[in-house]
Amino acid sequence: MFSLLVVEDEKWIRKGIIHKLKKSDMLFDHMFEAKDGNEALDILNKEKIDIIITDICMPDMDGIELIKRVKAHKPHIECIIISGYSEFKYAEAAINMGVKSYLLKPTTDEDLQEALYKVINLINEKRQYHDLSRENVNMKIYHEKLLYEKELNRLLKVHEAAQSDILGTYYPYILHKDYQLLIINIHYRYGADAESDFEDMEDIKSNIMNDFVVNVQDDNYYAFNNVDVVNQIFILVWGDKKQVQLVSDKISKRCFYGCLHKLHISATIGISSVLNHINESLYKSAKKALDLRLIYGQNKIYWEEQTLSNAFVFPKEELKLLKKNIERRYMKNVDILLADIFSKERFKQSGAGNLYFVYSEVINAIYEMLYSADVNVEKMIEYDLFHDDIMNHAAQLEDVSAHLFKFIQKRLKVKKKVSIDCKALVEQAVNYIDSHFEEKINVKSLSDHFGITANYFSTIFKKELGVTCTQYLTTKRLNYACRMLKETDINVEEVAKGVGYEDLQYFYRVFKKEYHVTPVAYRKGNIKLSE
Repeated sequence: MFSLLVVEDEKWIRKGIIHKLKKSDMLFDHMFEAKDGNEALDILNKEKIDIIITDICMPDMDGIELIKRVKAHKPHIECIIISGYSEFKYAEAAINMGVKSYLLKPTTDEDLQEALYKVINLINEKRQYHDLSRENVNMKIYHEKLLYEKELNRLLKVHEAAQSDILGTYYPYILHKDYQLLIINIHYRYGADAESDFEDMEDIKSNIMNDFVVNVQDDNYYAFNNVDVVNQIFILVWGDKKQVQLVSDKISKRCFYGCLHKLHISATIGISSVLNHINESLYKSAKKALDLRLIYGQNKIYWEEQTLSNAFVFPKEELKLLKKNIERRYMKNVDILLADIFSKERFKQSGAGNLYFVYSEVINAIYEMLYSADVNVEKMIEYDLFHDDIMNHAAQLEDVSAHLFKFIQKRLKVKKKVSIDCKALVEQAVNYIDSHFEEKINVKSLSDHFGITANYFSTIFKKELGVTCTQYLTTKRLNYACRMLKETDINVEEVAKGVGYEDLQYFYRVFKKEYHVTPVAYRKGNIKLSE
């Protein structure tokens, strides 16, 4: 669209030109009018004008002088003269100032429209050229930024410290002895439509980076995108160790308490240790700090030093049970076990450093059982569990276990959380105890055998029978021991072993607690079981 200014001292001519143009199909979103050159200059100072139509002969300032002043300050404005003067000197002056059309009064509608179309086409060509030139400059800047961004991302994924020709040639100021990496993880619900949120996420990241430019004046940091994770920004800080720590602290606090709060953005920041190379170790250090959000919550700043702990118990038994329940398709138990494996209590003492190891072990267990169940997983491995990288997008540990459960449920095509009937399971357990009580069995071995946790097994056993599993097993063993003591002459030690007690003294204590006499006294006396 275009804006037009008509300058003519004769009111009826001025109004007539505007009236004709309003009735035409020409694209003018604004049309202004002035009775002389001075009024025209006032309008030009206030409004954005593309085209001027002016008379020559006007009081105070003629059209030639007006055009001269306009071209001196706003050369992009195109001018058309409509005049009653046919002398060559006026036309020559107009041509020398770049006037595109010189029309003589009276002017026909066709001549005026032709002159305006000519000027409009010229303006469009200029705009296209300007846009193209500006686009080329912006494209060059954009490609340089992408090149720099890509190179830094590459270095952060390289195991050993690597040379960079790009940094060495174009960005030598970044080559220092100490570095620190910050990861800003912008939150959105895992499992949402990432594609539809992509543009919003790009706008959010752009706003955050622009805030850095305005409010963080230090010249020893660079903010760029994590090319692998759409909702993350990297900030690389360089210099000597003390300077690096000061700038990192300033940036993280400015971002967390200033920018994010102002923009109403929810995010977590992970900060690495200070290291002397830009490589995978620097990235992993920041990533370990960021992963603490899964345990201690989001909307916080975490430092890598907070992850240093050795207090960790690997869920070996839980993984064995997980395999059994996947194999038997007891999905309720699978859900319970995954929640237990990825519980906050498990990782609170050790930090986030063991998360990826446990996650990979769980994945291995899942695929081992899916393969054994003849589920074709060849085409889905990378897409379902690795490509999406749940750890980068999960807001809490519950998201990790929920993601894995949905994956198993989907691949096994189980519609709901199917679990074995509690009554049936306890009946099976009782039958098993009745047939194997003389063996080394206990609650733990029984729960393992039936593929559930010991706590869950104990709970449903007590609920169904009214006694604990240990009580039932003890009663079964002692009843059989009493029969052997009364009906055979087998010595007490062999009786104890025959009902599952390897420790004779322990057998004596259990027997006496139950019957208030020793096994020997029971054999010699006339005591009945009902007593």
